[in-house]
Amino acid sequence: MDRFAVTSIFQRVFFSTWVAGLLLVCASLMVGHWVTLPHPRAGEIVPRTVGWATPSDSEKQVFAFHFLYGDCPCSRRVLKHVLSRQPIPGAIERIVLIGQDQQGQADAIGLGFEVDVVTPAQLKELYGVESAPLLVVSDGSGTIRYSGGYTSRKQGLDIQDQTIIQKTIADQDVEGLPLYGCAVSKSLRAIVDPLNLKEF
Repeated sequence: MDRFAVTSIFQRVFFSTWVAGLLLVCASLMVGHWVTLPHPRAGEIVPRTVGWATPSDSEKQVFAFHFLYGDCPCSRRVLKHVLSRQPIPGAIERIVLIGQDQQGQADAIGLGFEVDVVTPAQLKELYGVESAPLLVVSDGSGTIRYSGGYTSRKQGLDIQDQTIIQKTIADQDVEGLPLYGCAVSKSLRAIVDPLNLKEF
C-alpha cells in the first residue's frame, strides 16, 4: 500500500471520528432544548415524604409548590416573576429554593410565601423531584391537579402560574405544559448532559 493510500485512509478515519464527536457534542448541548424533563404526573397522589407535608386541617385548600433552582436561568426568571406578587388567595404557595438564595428567601417570606431551602440531593430525597423550574399544584386530598412547566415553550414569556393556580381553585381542569429547564440531580444530569458541557 503506497503512502497516498495510507494518507487517504487516515484522513477518512479522522474525518469520520471528528464528525461523530461533533454530533455527540451538539446532541448533548441541544438535549435541554427539545427533551422535556421528568416530573410527577397529574392524578397521582403526592408522595408521603416530609417535603410534601401540608396542614391536616386543610382538606379544601389548594397547595402550589414552586421548585426553583438557583443555578438555572429559567428558574431565576420564574422566581423573579413569582416574587412580583403575593400568594394567590385560596392557595398556600411554597417556594422550594434549590441552593442558597438568601435574598430570594427573605423576599419570599416577606411576601407571605412558605419557603423551603434544599440542596439538590435533599430535593430528590424530600420531594422526589429532579428538575426545575417545576410547578406542582395539589388539592386538599393530596391529589396532584397540575404538574409541569410554567410556559408553553422553552424560555417563553407567557409564565402561567397564576392562571394554573386560579383554575385549580375553581376546580377547573388545567392542561399540562411541557417541563423545559435544568436537570438538578446528579443522576438526571448524567443522562441529559453526559459530557458535562452545559453551563447554567
